[in-house]
Amino acid sequence: MVENSDQLHQWLENARDPTWVLFTFASELRITTPELHDWLMTAATHEAIVPGAIGDGAVQVRLC
Repeated sequence: MVENSDQLHQWLENARDPTWVLFTFASELRITTPELHDWLMTAATHEAIVPGAIGDGAVQVRLC
């Protein structure tokens, strides 16, 4: 589990293959870790959104 942008960057530096990133509650992510949210929105490729049943709880799928 990645909790901030530093952890994600460290993971990606050591990854041999592309990395799938899944997250939910995008508005909460934007508020609590804006640097991670911004990086995901700009550097990772949007692949899919799986609808959720609670608020903005849709699962977002991105490829890094």
